[in-house]
Amino acid sequence: MGRVPDLRRLNLGYMRDERQPAPVSQPANSPEFFYLIPMSEFDSNEALDLATDQNPS
Repeated sequence: MGRVPDLRRLNLGYMRDERQPAPVSQPANSPEFFYLIPMSEFDSNEALDLATDQNPS
């Protein structure tokens, strides 16, 4: 999980340049920062609603 909550809270993007093993760049609020709830969790938990408890994709 690392810095992802801070990046989302502060509306910051993420950039790792060519000096790192693999260059990566993500804009602020990229869908890559969302952690989706697995379908098996929805299937086994009656308290969850697929329409309201899932992050947008």
